[in-house]
Amino acid sequence: MRTFGAANDWLFMLGLLGIGIALITGCGLKIAAWTGTLLLFLMYLAEFPLGDTDRTRPSPTRSPTRTGSRRSA
Repeated sequence: MRTFGAANDWLFMLGLLGIGIALITGCGLKIAAWTGTLLLFLMYLAEFPLGDTDRTRPSPTRSPTRTGSRRSA
C-alpha cells in the first residue's frame, strides 16, 4: 500500500496555511471555518482505531515491584 507521505504532508500544510490566512485576513471566514472543522474531524478519523483493539491495548509487563518479588532489606 502506497501512502504518498511527502505529497500528503505538503498538501496538509498548504491546507493549514490557506485556512490560517483566510481566518487572519477575514476573507472567506465561513468557508475557512467549515474546512478547518472538516480537517480536524478527518485528523480525528485518521487516528480512530476501527476495530483494531490489539494495537491500542498496552501489553502486560512483568515488573518486579508488581509481582511481589522485591527483596526487603
